[in-house]
Amino acid sequence: MSKFPWLESYPDFVSHSTEINYENIVEIYDQSIRNFGEKVAYKNMDVELTYNELDNHVNALIYYFQNNTNLKKGDKLKVSRCGEKCKKRENSKSPVHGKKQTKNAK
Repeated sequence: MSKFPWLESYPDFVSHSTEINYENIVEIYDQSIRNFGEKVAYKNMDVELTYNELDNHVNALIYYFQNNTNLKKGDKLKVSRCGEKCKKRENSKSPVHGKKQTKNAK
């Protein structure tokens, strides 16, 4: 049995490998923003975000972490989706270094 069994299902014209010319995922992300800026990157329940809009949200999140938390370079951060649980915790401590969440936080 192959180390990668899914390769057996590839058609003959599909290569089993590809050349990757990126040092890290940030390079892939940045190139995607440059190449596909106005194209839809995300769509869910009739909500669409272009790559440029997604980049704006990412930059806002980065700004928040850098300027409104006690995070330092090298700290690890777990990001998870909590849905309804987040609404119930509105007045509790946030998972970001024990800061209180506020309704006006951006």
